[in-house]
Amino acid sequence: TYSSVQEMWRLEAGITDDGDEHMEGADQEDGRQPREKGKWYSEAIEYWSKVDATVDGVLGGYGKVSGIEIAESKHFLKMVYGQQMESAAPGTLTVVDCGAGVGRITEQMLIHMFDIVDLAEPVTHFL
Repeated sequence: TYSSVQEMWRLEAGITDDGDEHMEGADQEDGRQPREKGKWYSEAIEYWSKVDATVDGVLGGYGKVSGIEIAESKHFLKMVYGQQMESAAPGTLTVVDCGAGVGRITEQMLIHMFDIVDLAEPVTHFL
């Protein structure tokens, strides 16, 4: 376990205590080594490659989630970007769903709010 979110990201992202990228063989004061740069991504892709390409699969068996999640996400986007969304020229409102998974958020929300939606997903069987 990690003592904080900061410690988790420091170790998982391969950042040393002084903020530099991890150098092979560099130990932390607590004796734990951060991952090698890039290993976090490759291990994540390896994990997700074994998961069924379904909503139930990517949500760990909780394929049915409350509509509140989408409603609150829409509210958040409108709160943060509402003015830009309203003033955008017709047909130009664009978004990228990074880590799109099987496209659940795109399907339930993004295609209804944006004119152009691109999906970025490193796990090829999800798209």
